[in-house]
Amino acid sequence: MSQLHLNPNLLKVPLYIAGKSIEEVQEELDLDEVTKLGSNENPLGPSPLAVKAAQELLGEAHRYPGYWETALRRKLAPTIDPAPARTPARPAPGRRAWPA
Repeated sequence: MSQLHLNPNLLKVPLYIAGKSIEEVQEELDLDEVTKLGSNENPLGPSPLAVKAAQELLGEAHRYPGYWETALRRKLAPTIDPAPARTPARPAPGRRAWPA
């Protein structure tokens, strides 16, 4: 088995520190009822713009983009470094998502 090589930047990421439990907040603030949301939860629900965009595209959700989706590949390429010609819109079966 080869040795595991970590990205050195991962070692710079601060450790996750969990928030206070419901019981801790109740005791600290002398509250009877507390509703706690996870860090990725939103009490207001999804953005109306996101809901509209999802609804508009849901009818096409059963289709995969073709490999030769050049407009998509050109937009993605600058964000992932390889040239657009090497940027697949989706990986071929048994292949990694992006070229090495």
